[in-house]
Amino acid sequence: MRKNNLLSLWDMMALWSAITSLFSKTDDSTTNWIRNRNIVHGNRTRQLLTAFEKYDGGTGRLDAGNISTAFNEVDLYPSRAQVRDMILCASECSNRESRDHILFGEFCIFVTELKEKYERESLLQPLTTDKMKTKHRFLKRQTSSVISRFEVFLGGSCVPSMWRKDIAIPLLKQYGLTYFDPVHEIWGPELVEVENQAKKAADLLLFVFDDVTRGVAAMVEVAYLVGQGRPVILVVTGLPMSGVMINGQTLNDSEVQDLERAHAVLFDLVERQGIPVFDDLPTAVHCAAKVLRMGISVQDLSKADGARGVQNAHISVGESIILIKEAFDGVDTKKTGNLDMNDVRLTYKALTRKDLTIGEVTSICNVSSSRNEELTFNFQEFCCIVDEYKAMATTHNRIGDFFSFIFSGLFTLFGWMKTRTAEQIIMEDLTIRREVFLGGSCANTAWREQIAIPLLRKHGITYFNPQLPVWNLRYLPLENEAKAYCTVLLAVITGETRGLASMVEIAFYIGQDRDLVLSLEDIQGGTVINGHKVTNQELQDYSRGRVYLADAANCHGIPVFTNITEAVECAIKKVYKLSGYS
Repeated sequence: MRKNNLLSLWDMMALWSAITSLFSKTDDSTTNWIRNRNIVHGNRTRQLLTAFEKYDGGTGRLDAGNISTAFNEVDLYPSRAQVRDMILCASECSNRESRDHILFGEFCIFVTELKEKYERESLLQPLTTDKMKTKHRFLKRQTSSVISRFEVFLGGSCVPSMWRKDIAIPLLKQYGLTYFDPVHEIWGPELVEVENQAKKAADLLLFVFDDVTRGVAAMVEVAYLVGQGRPVILVVTGLPMSGVMINGQTLNDSEVQDLERAHAVLFDLVERQGIPVFDDLPTAVHCAAKVLRMGISVQDLSKADGARGVQNAHISVGESIILIKEAFDGVDTKKTGNLDMNDVRLTYKALTRKDLTIGEVTSICNVSSSRNEELTFNFQEFCCIVDEYKAMATTHNRIGDFFSFIFSGLFTLFGWMKTRTAEQIIMEDLTIRREVFLGGSCANTAWREQIAIPLLRKHGITYFNPQLPVWNLRYLPLENEAKAYCTVLLAVITGETRGLASMVEIAFYIGQDRDLVLSLEDIQGGTVINGHKVTNQELQDYSRGRVYLADAANCHGIPVFTNITEAVECAIKKVYKLSGYS
């Protein structure tokens, strides 16, 4: 008898093991309830969960380094700036202090938002790859180089970096590609013209950044060349960190922050042109050979080539999840972080103008109606419901993009701006039109308030002032919009700031032939920036960047001043001329 009972017990344990193993890897919504993860409500969220779990490492979160790869899995290719915005928006909406990951509900909303915006962008006609190729050919035809023609220009980090000699040049020789190496033991301003001729003659420009040099001049160069539409392959094998030794000198926190900001601006500008950023030099050289031998553009390089593809890097992301969070918090008056079934219905109606019955919700969740009163949904779970419903609604009736879908209900609930459509409000709010953009050095400078703004007001000129007490990378899309629609860019680089991020931006806009006025001051020996005295090596690096920037401006006929008042007066004259003022 005891033996039979023992066998029965083993049979029961085996049966239970089989049942639990069956449930452990299924996407069934009931299983997700058992696993305390009420996140799958239909085909949409089931498919997204498959992509999400492929890269979450079993943690239930996508870390910053895996976000792009997970989006690539669903044919979306966000830029570094877009990934950064996703993380910041998600952290703010979920009240997380850590800003290094996103969760599944947030992932669903971001995927839908990007897909909607991709579809909208496909209806527009931006500068296509073919047009960029044509622009490049035009630039090449205008070049009368006095030096031999080389296929690849090797720009970027110089001494003590050895990437050219150790890796790039041997690989280029294997591919049978000619190259120009601009490295000289002693650099002088007279070499700028020689390098310019080599860059103009080259078919492709390969730039590498590492953690053993500042790369100040190289960042300015890359931004300018990308602005021109030149074929650039950018490789980042490392970036300087706080405490790192460069040429025997330790970087302080202030300079590291300036370098980080400049790199962020550069990557954003590069990826907005559809140019991938590589982290492996041999892969980048292979892609360079493919571009040159097969006649494709850099923008055509794909994930299969080892490129980190980017699409539509100019669009913003994060608005939809913020709107959903606002609606969620508006109904969650007790601030519990959860909504019961009735609150879910109310919030859903606020967002979509659609009634969602308790029966429909329980059907989606595959939970018996007897448990309705026990059901609650946190913000992540609510995001999953919103995303699944959006997919269902789009399948049966093309509602329009996600913004109209979300905005429409909010406008009805709160009575906002009833005379305009959601699309009109979005486009009008994001379009910032001013005559002068006050770009350049910020930090502790006062040239805007003391010189520029009084003169502009005196002449009735509108302006956009980007200077804020505390600047954040989240402001980049707003600033980019303001720059895109201004009449004249006024850029002032003062001598008491490094101004690297601003120089990178200015170089890009010079390459684009924008109407620009530049005031450029040199950093003097002994200058103190944020409590740190500028070293001789630091002075040389940032002075070299200023030389490259001034040279680019001169090549495009852009006036370069050393007096800020004269620069502002020149900008005012440009506005009058371009706007037809008398």
